[in-house]
This record gives sequence, structure tokens and C-alpha cells, in this order.
Amino acid sequence: MSNFNQNVEFAGLGTFNYQAIVAGSVSFSGKIQRPRSLETGLESELLVTISQNGTPFYIGIAGADGFNTSMVACAINDLFAIVLTSSAPIDQPPNLIKTSISIDQEG
Repeated sequence: MSNFNQNVEFAGLGTFNYQAIVAGSVSFSGKIQRPRSLETGLESELLVTISQNGTPFYIGIAGADGFNTSMVACAINDLFAIVLTSSAPIDQPPNLIKTSISIDQEG
């Protein structure tokens, strides 16, 4: 049995991909630094969706400061996509949103 942990930083909206290196299980957690505007009252509407081989298994709460999944069974080379999306104007400037992602895989 092997355990693997990886921490990555991701900036802006978009997709971070992770390919499972062993069969077993994997979990994802993240902290998000998102914009807030005290002057305008606008709030971030950032939404995190995580999919495995194209099938979503986690959809976060819009505007949340992070995410955490339970362990999910995976086969070697399964492809996971962590997708950060938003239609709010406050979230659109490039690299404004900062996300720290922790990946824990057991095999």
C-alpha cells in the first residue's frame, strides 16, 4: 500500500487536472482566496466542480472559501478535473482568485 500527497497552487478561473498514479482512493481539499468588495457589496460566485473521467462527483456551494471531498475509489490513470467557474464580474480578472489544493491518494 502506498500513500501519496501533493499540494498545488492554482491561480484564476479554469481547470486543474490530476491523473491518478495508482489504483485505490483519492480525496481533494482546497482553500480559496476569492475577491470581496466592501465598496460595491459584490460577492464572489465562484463555484468548484470536481469530476472523475468526465463525471461530476462534487459540486460546491457558490462563493465558498474552500472545498473538501471524501475518499473516492479510483483506477490507475483515472483523470480528475477540478473546475473553478463564475459568471460574476468580480471573479473575472486574470489570476485574482488563488486556490491551494491538497490531493491525498492511497493505493
